[in-house]
Amino acid sequence: MGIQDIVNIIAKEKMVEKIIRNVAGCYNDDFQDCAQDIYLDILSKDENKIVEMYDNNQLRFFVTRMVTNNILSKNSPYYMKYKKYTKNSINIDDLNNKI
Repeated sequence: MGIQDIVNIIAKEKMVEKIIRNVAGCYNDDFQDCAQDIYLDILSKDENKIVEMYDNNQLRFFVTRMVTNNILSKNSPYYMKYKKYTKNSINIDDLNNKI
């Protein structure tokens, strides 16, 4: 079994989405990007390590750490790509209502 097979299995189980829901307390459109980034990050890892973690039932813990770091850290790739810029943005409709 290869890394792509493992990612297919955990994607069908929605493992990452469930972990995000547990860590963040919800799962909405904002977290879809995070889930996709986690899946891509898993695919970029050393295949032997991912297969070994999967075989030893350690992959869920590893993914939980990835999710936790991405959601809670201000230095994470998810924060830098998505949250940093939307945090200080204003919805154009809100701006029009103030005028």
